[in-house]
Amino acid sequence: MDFTLQFEECICLSCGQPYTYEGVAYDGNAYYFTLSNAPCIHIYQKDFSFMASYETCRDYSAICYDSVNYCFWASDHAHPNILYCLDENLNEQSAFTIPIDKNIDIMGLSCDDIHDTLFISFYEGVMEITKNGQIQNQYAPIIGTFASVLSYDDAFLTLHAHNDMQFLDFQSLNGTLLESYPIDCPYQIMNIIWDYERMKTCDMLCFLFLIIGKDGCPCFIKCCLKPCQCKPCACDLDDCNRSDSVCRLLSSIACIEAALSHILNAEGEKIQKAVEIASNVCELLEVNESVRKTVTDVTMLEQVLFAKLNAVLEIDQCINDCEDCEN
Repeated sequence: MDFTLQFEECICLSCGQPYTYEGVAYDGNAYYFTLSNAPCIHIYQKDFSFMASYETCRDYSAICYDSVNYCFWASDHAHPNILYCLDENLNEQSAFTIPIDKNIDIMGLSCDDIHDTLFISFYEGVMEITKNGQIQNQYAPIIGTFASVLSYDDAFLTLHAHNDMQFLDFQSLNGTLLESYPIDCPYQIMNIIWDYERMKTCDMLCFLFLIIGKDGCPCFIKCCLKPCQCKPCACDLDDCNRSDSVCRLLSSIACIEAALSHILNAEGEKIQKAVEIASNVCELLEVNESVRKTVTDVTMLEQVLFAKLNAVLEIDQCINDCEDCEN
């Protein structure tokens, strides 16, 4: 792997008593935090010292700053699918409804200044939408759930969770997974934001992870993506990257296999429940047909995974054979 995700410092965000912060935005001068189940936004200065508490007209959850239009975008859990536009004084100016046929609980917001769009993350996926609510793109995870999202040039970053693990993923705008970094953090990460102040003085990608510490107080964890520090005498960089790529391919196969096992288990529970509550044979046959289609799809995907596994093993064997010939 060319880069590794490294944690550097934990900063306690104290304003006299523990609060649960949910969303965070940065406007270049201050940090703005939404509170869980409270119509209020807390404002911190650049040095992370508490500055003010601002009462709002509703309990905002996700929030981001729009540096193109000089405003904030926010959501609240009470009104799914609605985004609110706030001016720089945090006064609500307008709102629009996202045109989707199901309610989505928005977990994260990010403004893409290059394309003048918004990225929205919710449990089942990520959307890119225009600032009047038109959907541009939709993305869904292979496994796990999305939490937060950040726009980045012609890609975007997502914080996603699976099996009690958290990952920082880079995805292209066509949905291709570019990189995935496991996050070695004992606490649940509530949100993620760019560390713009740090990036002004270095050429690395720097982040601030919002967590709730063991004492119940909100904290920022500073982290960054640093180049691989493999020493030439102990690790050839090409070998490091090659072996890591093979391992990641094998890991992706294993993750999909784990997801398929959950699907098959759910289908088994569906049959058990149907047997308990079905009032006639026709209902059982309908459930059976649904399960049969799912199992058929899983079988087809298993064949694809088997072919992918063989291809990975053949490539690895070919590389090893070439190295033996060179030696």
